[in-house]
Amino acid sequence: MKIWNRFISFALATTLLLTVPLVSFAAGTKNSTSSDFTTVQSASGELLVRAYDLDNGDSVFEQYNDGKLVSRYTVDRSKNVINELVYSSDGTSKQLQRFIPTEKNFDIVLPQSTMSRRLGRIRFQYTDGTGTGICGAYVDYVKETGNKKYDINGTYRDLAGLASVVAGALSLPAAPALAISKTALAYFGFAMTAVQFTIPQCNLNSQYEQIEYTLTDINHSSHKNSFWGTKYVITESGNKFNNTYTDGEYYPTTSWGNQNFGMTIYNYLFTYSNWNIYAWN
Repeated sequence: MKIWNRFISFALATTLLLTVPLVSFAAGTKNSTSSDFTTVQSASGELLVRAYDLDNGDSVFEQYNDGKLVSRYTVDRSKNVINELVYSSDGTSKQLQRFIPTEKNFDIVLPQSTMSRRLGRIRFQYTDGTGTGICGAYVDYVKETGNKKYDINGTYRDLAGLASVVAGALSLPAAPALAISKTALAYFGFAMTAVQFTIPQCNLNSQYEQIEYTLTDINHSSHKNSFWGTKYVITESGNKFNNTYTDGEYYPTTSWGNQNFGMTIYNYLFTYSNWNIYAWN
């Protein structure tokens, strides 16, 4: 989640210390995830948890029981808090707020960024109504890496509540936070519908690599676009689980020469309908 990764890094540090309009150009794009839901369902198909990310980088986790919303947790990354709404059977609700936990967060390695580097030049051969031609892009990138650890030992109201803490403490998007929380519940023998459960000591380590690619038209230097992606590797100190998740358009720099990577570059910059990769330099 590029929108908030750097802000969260700054917030954690603070806590610890106190296009040119040409016809054949693709329009700039922005990933919107507010309509992309990750869910947990019972064996019978009943909705238990729904999780999603908002365009501003916040993450939302909702717990359901018998088809009714019973709790909602919003990870507000700009304020470094988790807002909780708990619904009673009589229709009333109670709102709580707590800071994203850091007191048990240990051995934090703050994000490390590299300066922009050029990966190479890729050229495409295209055909349009006037004939054939060559277009292409200079591909530059900035890589950011970081490492965060957190012990999720504690008592939680429900699965959604656990996932919100994991998302906040480890700076994870909704989908991987929910997935790792499911794994933890299953490992410790809790049902996905468990309430007021206690997780024993469980030290999670989150390593991430975020890469942003900037594309510059080789023929029109003012025509640019960019895309990014992040890889998260979540492990547990006792090797209980080891999971890898990606967010956005993640391609390691070793993807240079890969057909899918080339297609992604093309689609972010050009719109000719007939084309092929001409050369990688």
